Amino acid sequence: MSSERVTTIVDELGDSPVYVDQGLLPDGQVEDLTAMVEESPVPIYVVYTQLDVDDEFNGRPGQLLALVWDQLGDDGVYVSVNPGGMLTVREHGVANQSDAVWAAEDPDDDPGATLERFVELVATGTGEEAYEQLRSDDGSSTSSSSDDAAEMLAAVIMIGLFVALVAALVFTYRARTRRDQNQVARAFSVPPHVLDAVREARSEALEEQARAAVLELGEALDRTDVPAGGGSGSGTSAVTEYRAALDAYDAAGRTLDRSGGSIADLVGALVLAETGTAHLRRATGRESLRRRPLPRPCFFNPLHGAATRDVTLPGHSTSHVRVGACAVCARHVDDDVEPDTLMVTVGARDVPYYESGAEPWSSTGYGALRADLVERVLAGPARPGA
Repeated sequence: MSSERVTTIVDELGDSPVYVDQGLLPDGQVEDLTAMVEESPVPIYVVYTQLDVDDEFNGRPGQLLALVWDQLGDDGVYVSVNPGGMLTVREHGVANQSDAVWAAEDPDDDPGATLERFVELVATGTGEEAYEQLRSDDGSSTSSSSDDAAEMLAAVIMIGLFVALVAALVFTYRARTRRDQNQVARAFSVPPHVLDAVREARSEALEEQARAAVLELGEALDRTDVPAGGGSGSGTSAVTEYRAALDAYDAAGRTLDRSGGSIADLVGALVLAETGTAHLRRATGRESLRRRPLPRPCFFNPLHGAATRDVTLPGHSTSHVRVGACAVCARHVDDDVEPDTLMVTVGARDVPYYESGAEPWSSTGYGALRADLVERVLAGPARPGA
């Protein structure tokens, strides 16, 4: 992956905590935003740049922010925004800011206003309060409508009598046409060959992405001189990180070679390549970077990127089973909404990967649950996944 663009951004952030591509925001708004960030007691780094799915970051602001943090090496809140006002945030060494993200995003605001609102919430520590207020406002607006409903009660009663008469006719009609309705429903079900085509297309896209990631890691290793041994403090040595990158590259290549189009294995190869890339950055980066723990993937879907905080696994509220989740999945769990889980095919069914029996992925959560994923892959072939 080219680092020239990242290096440019990092150099700019060394002079000012706000980096905005020329023309994306008015100069005055950039100045106001910079002043807000500089006054914040919480370190904040803003990166607003044009991204595209064909660029070196695959159009993913989270990937860009991770690389910026790797090079800059400073703790803080790293935030990016897209032209639609959607925020991407990564926290390092500071409190989670998911509440501020949810409270700041407004589809009616421009990206600059969204960034200003987010920075204000982070700087004042009022993100959680603002989010709870939004939820409260939603509830109160529903409550206020009850007065209007009471005034319409008499009309509803009259309408109800009419509906009762109509219902009898509808019941008769539905009973006579239920067979036709069932036939129509069956006609609109997705045929198996269409599902197979969708799965095949998904597999091909993932394989292309995984091969590119493994190739990129291999080229980066070839360009990197083997670090000298040694190290100090509580962190690992550069040479240890370099060897870990080599092992992850080996594991990713083996997994990719035997994947056979398996979604579970292709995702595994991609995760292993990203793990190797992280180790290589630590090998060539500052010693302070090596003191930090390696990021864990989101348990629910490793394609979401790194976990930002731990959540209680749904259905295990009393047993304290906690897993790492990305910001979006964590919010879904908090709100009792099913997370966007990675699904794989077992037989003719799509099931959550952790229920598929595909090893070593299901038992390790692709590294979210266990830190020995690379070692387990190198120890022997994984059981074929779907």
